[in-house]
Amino acid sequence: MPMRTQETVKCLEESPCVFARRSALWRRRSNLFRVKKIASQKSLVMTRPFETFPKAKLLQKKAKGFSLVEIMTVMAIVTVLVSFAVVESVKFRKQANESNCIGNLKTIATAFEIYAAGHGGAYAAQEEVNLQFLVSANYLPQDLIAIGNIGNFNFVLGMISPGGYDIRAMARNTALADHNYQITTGGQLKRSGSSKPGDEEFFNFN
Repeated sequence: MPMRTQETVKCLEESPCVFARRSALWRRRSNLFRVKKIASQKSLVMTRPFETFPKAKLLQKKAKGFSLVEIMTVMAIVTVLVSFAVVESVKFRKQANESNCIGNLKTIATAFEIYAAGHGGAYAAQEEVNLQFLVSANYLPQDLIAIGNIGNFNFVLGMISPGGYDIRAMARNTALADHNYQITTGGQLKRSGSSKPGDEEFFNFN
């Protein structure tokens, strides 16, 4: 027969009502202990450093930035795009400068032809060194030879005489022009094969 401990004897001696109350009290205490334990575990979880969570570590890793390979790739692409843009901008600038030059030469030729029409076919009263006589006669708005550089071109005198004229437009910066231009008696527009300062040979091109 098993031996009865003092607590067992004490519990048996107590009335059933008292025993039930003590059992309920033990259950309540055990439940309270369990709640405290769970709360302490939650507090430990909530107080863990942000860096210890796996998702947080992943986010931090992603937030570190681009890798060196990615940066070098982007830089290479940007360099190529910029080089294309520079080449195209130079090309467009050349075209704009040369179009402006051709327009100015045609304006000069028109002024000479109008002058000749009002002066018996003579393009000038005498040999001239500039276009000021056309400006004075209101056939030309300004003396382009006296002005010099206009849109990367210097307008220089070939010759002006009663029998005809020869006006040239020579590029100042060869990188911004492909040709030098010339306009002669009768409005004949010509250009050279390059934009070198010493060009003397001009050819019809239109």
